[in-house]
Amino acid sequence: MVGNYNLNSIIYCQKDSLNECNDIWSNPFLVIFYILYLLYLFFSALQVRFGLHDIKKKSLFMRKDNLVYSILFKCYKACPFIFELKNVIDWTCTSTALDIFKWFKFETVYDNLFIVQCNSKANESLPVGKKLGNFDKITFGASTFILLIAVLLGPILLFSTLNPTNILNEVNGASVAIMLCFQSGPTSYNNFTLFKSASIEKIDKISMKLKINNIKIFLFFPKI
Repeated sequence: MVGNYNLNSIIYCQKDSLNECNDIWSNPFLVIFYILYLLYLFFSALQVRFGLHDIKKKSLFMRKDNLVYSILFKCYKACPFIFELKNVIDWTCTSTALDIFKWFKFETVYDNLFIVQCNSKANESLPVGKKLGNFDKITFGASTFILLIAVLLGPILLFSTLNPTNILNEVNGASVAIMLCFQSGPTSYNNFTLFKSASIEKIDKISMKLKINNIKIFLFFPKI
C-alpha cells in the first residue's frame, strides 16, 4: 500500500493504470519476498525458543571420531596455509585472553587429541595385548628400514666407485703460469707472462694402505 501510494499516489492499483502495480497478488516478486520473509521469521522464532546450537566440534571434519573423518582432517591440515588462516580468523573473531601464539598451541593440542581419539577408536575392536603379525612387520617395518637405508646410502653409492656408470677423472696433465696484468685503457689489458711450466715426465698411480682396527683404506694419489 505504501509502495502504491509513493508510486501512483493511490493505495490500491487500478486495472487501467499504466504504472507498475505493487499489490501483493498482482506482483509475483512480492509473493516470493513475502514467503522468504516468513521463513526468516520462522527460523528467528526457533532461535528465540531453543537458543543457539552449541557446536562442540571446532571443524567440519571433526564431527565423528572414525577413520574417514580422521583421513579427511589430516588432508585438511596438509593443505598449505588453510589451517593457519582458519586459526587467525578464529582468534580475531573470538573473545579470548590468549595471544595468537598461545592460540596456535591450543589448537595444535586439540587437533592432536582428536587424531589420537580416532586412532584409539579404531583400536577398540582389536583384542587387548594382541601382537602384530608378520604382515605388519614386513609392510611397515622392513619397508621403512629399506627406505631409510636408501635415503642414507643412496647419495654415497651414487658418487662412489661402486656405481658402474661413474668414470674416473684421472690426471693427465698439469700446467703452472705466473702472469702480470696491467690495465692500458678502460676496457683493454696487457698480460705479461713471467713463468710458465707444462712439462710432464711421467704420471704413475700410487696406492697407500692405512690399517686402523683391521680396516683397510686405499688412497690413490697421482705422481707428477
